[in-house]
Amino acid sequence: MTKILAWGRAVAAALTPVSTGFSPFFGQLFLTPDLIGDKAPGAARRHRGVRFGAGLAAALCVSALAGVAVAAPASAAVDEFAPPAAEAPRLPAKLTPLPRARDLQAEAARAARAGQPLVVLYSRRDCPWCEQVRREWLKPLADRQTDLVVRQVDQDSNAALRDFAGQATTHGAFAKARQVTLVPVVAFYGPDGRELTAAIVGVRLPDFYAAYLDESLKAARAALLAPPRR
Repeated sequence: MTKILAWGRAVAAALTPVSTGFSPFFGQLFLTPDLIGDKAPGAARRHRGVRFGAGLAAALCVSALAGVAVAAPASAAVDEFAPPAAEAPRLPAKLTPLPRARDLQAEAARAARAGQPLVVLYSRRDCPWCEQVRREWLKPLADRQTDLVVRQVDQDSNAALRDFAGQATTHGAFAKARQVTLVPVVAFYGPDGRELTAAIVGVRLPDFYAAYLDESLKAARAALLAPPRR
């Protein structure tokens, strides 16, 4: 029993950095010394044991959810969303072609006329996960939905680009202005350059990525077609 309690407290301590909002919850369940004691009366011991079991189940659920790819603003890319280096797919000699953004203002307007968001992949040439997103999801999606405008912005490129205001810039400068640090990031824009829904940052669970993409597209379309707020 002592070993189990120690393991439970260790799990709670490890989960604390994952979400500070859960810290008080796990603190009550695992880290308060008098919740479960070796000398507690039978009824109290059983009650506390139930609380311990519930806390342990919750801890495991949060631990599992912490590894899922999440949707976040394009500017919110941080280290915790990047896949572990050991999981990196191989980068092929020939990358999957995806149209490079040239004029975001015109491309977003074209997408909006079709009732679609402008889908932008922030990428860089040496990023194997970016290639995975292109090859497995974005290129097939663009091929199926011909009214969907999908473009790529290269974080490591000085290629010319016009931003959403029609101003001259470069791919790298635009990515920096949008506070994109880690890639891949898939963002969804309206004709005014506003993000219509949270961006998809990183690639954690490939089996669920198509679902994330589908839900984000639905949310972006709904935001695009919604009447303006007064």
